[in-house]
Amino acid sequence: MVRSGEDSKDCCKWRAVLCSNRTGRVVVLDLSVPVFGDNQQHLRGEISPSLLELQHLNHLDLSGNDFEGKRMRPKFNGYLSRLKYLNVSLPIWVDLFPVN
Repeated sequence: MVRSGEDSKDCCKWRAVLCSNRTGRVVVLDLSVPVFGDNQQHLRGEISPSLLELQHLNHLDLSGNDFEGKRMRPKFNGYLSRLKYLNVSLPIWVDLFPVN
């Protein structure tokens, strides 16, 4: 889904992933889905804790996806505060982020 046509193990070559030219670390992950469009592939289910392994990520766009009302796990709260940009827009995100 994220990978482009070739089966590359270098995630910096994947569509929707941007790495720092200086460090080679993933800094942008754009898994957004246009709100209006035909045959869009939405992400579904829970967000994997493996996202926490992207320690240098500062831009995360998950807009337009359907996480089926699942809440973010509490361990994500500190992680989300490190982001400079976070987009989770779309009404299906209602109640996804619990208020502490």
